Amino acid sequence: MNPVLVISAFFICVATAASISKDTVADTIAYSNNNDGSGNYYFSFKTSNGISREESGEVRNSGQNNQFIFIRGFYTYTDPDGQEVKVNYIADDNGYQIVSSPDTAVPDKIPILGLPAGVTSTLLGG
Repeated sequence: MNPVLVISAFFICVATAASISKDTVADTIAYSNNNDGSGNYYFSFKTSNGISREESGEVRNSGQNNQFIFIRGFYTYTDPDGQEVKVNYIADDNGYQIVSSPDTAVPDKIPILGLPAGVTSTLLGG
């Protein structure tokens, strides 16, 4: 194969390659994670490029054949027009569903029932 052709093709590829968008490299500016070890959890994060997410999960019908984790949360991002987009969702025994009502607020604390305070503190990293 002609080396001039190969070198020319290489430089053309390099010159026309897409530049890396500033959104592809982002720092985590806030992070929270809480898990009680029995299926209940909460987490949130926010990045330097405006993406954020919060989610909580709560075990429902614990110990029964129809046990599941009820999940509620949201995520946000900035669309190409510069508008912030927020998507609220739930997931349960009926699957994932996008919801539009604000009553899907994510609790920032996990209800931990029946555990002594010392055990709860240990489970949560305290």
